[in-house]
Amino acid sequence: MGDARYQRFYERDEARRATMAPAQAVLGAFLGLMMPVSYSGKLYLVRELQRFGVDTSAFPEQCLRRLTETVVAQCKFMSKIRRRPWRAELTSSFEGTALLIAYHLSGDRKDFSLPDTYADILSDYGIAFGSAPGGPISNDWTGL
Repeated sequence: MGDARYQRFYERDEARRATMAPAQAVLGAFLGLMMPVSYSGKLYLVRELQRFGVDTSAFPEQCLRRLTETVVAQCKFMSKIRRRPWRAELTSSFEGTALLIAYHLSGDRKDFSLPDTYADILSDYGIAFGSAPGGPISNDWTGL
């Protein structure tokens, strides 16, 4: 992933998770709760986009912030309907959003379509349908 802002973010995260002791995992979860959701959410979105093969260097910081804010706002809205804490929705929402963006950028609309809200944000920053920043999106998502 050629994004200098998040150099080897995904690989480092996976290596750390593989060698993490249970006490470190608890401490990491606690620190994650203490971080502002706008920061930790953006990092999680970047991580998920990279996991799906998207080169995030083509995404300006403001684009990533707007995508994160949109996911958080939708989680807060859906939490009222489902009567669950909105933070309980975040992880799955970021994962789903990253998957839809990856499909959108690869030009594959057979199975999924990106909601207009996200497509508008991407187009505002010049990231278009089928553009696949950094090359083709990997279709080997068997680890999901």
